[in-house]
Amino acid sequence: MAFAIFRGFFPLAIDEKNRLLIPANIRRAINAEVDGESFIVKRGGNTRPWLYCKKYDDSLAQNLANEIAPGSETQDFEQLFYAMTDEVAWDKQGRMVVPQAVIDWAKLDKD
Repeated sequence: MAFAIFRGFFPLAIDEKNRLLIPANIRRAINAEVDGESFIVKRGGNTRPWLYCKKYDDSLAQNLANEIAPGSETQDFEQLFYAMTDEVAWDKQGRMVVPQAVIDWAKLDKD
């Protein structure tokens, strides 16, 4: 399955309602049937939010689940990594609401 691949730098801003406009070329690259209709926002190891298309994130989770006998480190990682996620959909204007907990955790300002 070929998921959307995003390349490039996109200056982003969060508006007063915590909405982030997803750039048009990113929205055009997303195929809802292949990629899903929402994003998973994870709290990344670099104190930045990481965004994954829903179905891509599901495939990552499935790959981890397919390990025959995951060790305690893998289990600890999964519990922490998936506990700190939020699923967010975008609206018809291509905006998604960034959860306040993510904004606070990453110390994001509106720019």
